[in-house]
Amino acid sequence: MKNLLRNLWDDEQGAVLSAEAVMLGTVGVLGAGVGANMVTDSINSEMQDVAYAFRHLDQSYCYSGFSSPHACVAGSSFEQEDIAISLKEMGDIQRHEGKVDRKRRGEDSRKNPKKKQERRNRKQDSSLEEENVL
Repeated sequence: MKNLLRNLWDDEQGAVLSAEAVMLGTVGVLGAGVGANMVTDSINSEMQDVAYAFRHLDQSYCYSGFSSPHACVAGSSFEQEDIAISLKEMGDIQRHEGKVDRKRRGEDSRKNPKKKQERRNRKQDSSLEEENVL
């Protein structure tokens, strides 16, 4: 019995497997973190698309009142603001949130020429989209 315990104590064959398990676990955790970030970005993008789709629905209505000798019902109306104005406001909010995110990450696109060019391209794309909406 003493020999069996001594042999188990001196056995180092499992050391390689435990190191491999630690390595695989580390890679798995890092991959899960990156994957969670990608899922967050895609969910935010989809939610933005849904917001734009809802905004394109026209919710304006109007109905006239009704009166009879026994009762009277008042009419009502609502006219939704122009879509281009709402889209501009949503874009302003999104740009503001982007500035906040860049400050949190320590990025500043004004100091990076590549980021500056990307920002110009986004502005041009958004102005083209607004023209297409009008």
